[in-house]
Amino acid sequence: MAGQRLQGLQHEASEIKGILSDNINKVIEREGKLADLDERGQELADMGKAFHKTARTVERKTRWSNVRLKIIIAAVATAVLVILILILYFTLSGGTQEGSSSAMETSASAVPKNPGNLTPPGQ
Repeated sequence: MAGQRLQGLQHEASEIKGILSDNINKVIEREGKLADLDERGQELADMGKAFHKTARTVERKTRWSNVRLKIIIAAVATAVLVILILILYFTLSGGTQEGSSSAMETSASAVPKNPGNLTPPGQ
């Protein structure tokens, strides 16, 4: 009876030993997997930092490109406006000078020239 009980206990102990051995192996495997996950997480964090830095650089370049484009558009618009104003100014000022000189010629030709008569017309 004591021998059977001893054998039963030894059998239970070997089963428990097998279970503990499996548990230890599972813990070791999990530790390896956790280390891999930690490593991958660190790599992802590094990649995220690099992406953030690149995105910030691209954002700055794009912003300056947009600012340059707006400045160029404003300069072209200003140049066109100045050219239009100058064209209008010279067209209108040239037209009034020609118009006033031709009006003076017309009024001068309307007065009859009378070299023999020294009295002004209308008297």
